[in-house]
Amino acid sequence: MKATLFLLLPALLLASCGEGGLPPEREDYVSSLSFHEGFKVLQLADLHWDKGTPIEEERAYLRSIVERESPDLLVLSGDNVLGADAYVAEKLYETIESLEVPYAVTYGNHDYQGTYSPDFMDRLVTSGDHSLTKIVDDDVHGATNYAVELTDENGSIAWRINLIDSGSLIVESGSYVYDYVREDQTDLYKELQNDGAPNLLFFHIPLYEWAYAYDQSTEGLLGEIHEPATWESRNEDFEGEKESYPFFAGQVHSTLFEAAKERNCKGMFVGHDHSNDWVSSYEGVTLGYGVKTGRGLYYANDPEQGWPRVGYAS
Repeated sequence: MKATLFLLLPALLLASCGEGGLPPEREDYVSSLSFHEGFKVLQLADLHWDKGTPIEEERAYLRSIVERESPDLLVLSGDNVLGADAYVAEKLYETIESLEVPYAVTYGNHDYQGTYSPDFMDRLVTSGDHSLTKIVDDDVHGATNYAVELTDENGSIAWRINLIDSGSLIVESGSYVYDYVREDQTDLYKELQNDGAPNLLFFHIPLYEWAYAYDQSTEGLLGEIHEPATWESRNEDFEGEKESYPFFAGQVHSTLFEAAKERNCKGMFVGHDHSNDWVSSYEGVTLGYGVKTGRGLYYANDPEQGWPRVGYAS
């Protein structure tokens, strides 16, 4: 029977190495988890815990999601905190640990923005008993670039869940724009996927291909777009048809999508654009959003939006 997975809505690995260290080995980038038919991945997007977060309410909310869905793996796809202090960040990951479900974290554009050091956050996301998160001392852009391999009873890889750090903000033409998945990250993904195993990709900031899919069908396959902001500032290599798009992609056209097509990627899932849970398809790859998880939604009570719901996990 074909192995199925449900999603709820470089020989030389690198030519570089961390300062003063040996080149990383392939296994440094890989966590493992047992696979079974009906395996469920639950994406938690843009939790945005900060100093004003009602922690007990959010804890109860997350527990209710996990109790309802019974996932086998949680993927936190970035912007898990925003302007938090160490206390709030610790409370978030204590809460995630208390759910007693394996989890994998990748960073968004806000996770390092708080009154703590990057090293503090790196230790926090990797040290939990249920954490599968890997942060490797290498020269690849970003921190959270790794994979979770789902192995069957024979030890074969049924699926691979790839996570990539899509960065924060960069300076482009004198202004700040959203970062993008870099070439060395694509190379790492290609090497981890050199066996052609079916795989999914999770990162935070969408690629140009979300816009290209939107050009083909604004309705997509399912879900909705309620993001009030529009993406207008783009580089010359952008080939989209519209003046603006209801989401914010990275500023530079990443090569990740082309690599994903070649490496048997079945779906790519992001967050970043809080009120979108739209899913579409482009050149045979499913492209999806996880709508913001939690109650802190800037549009939740706006009657002009006509959309009074609070966030949920997808």
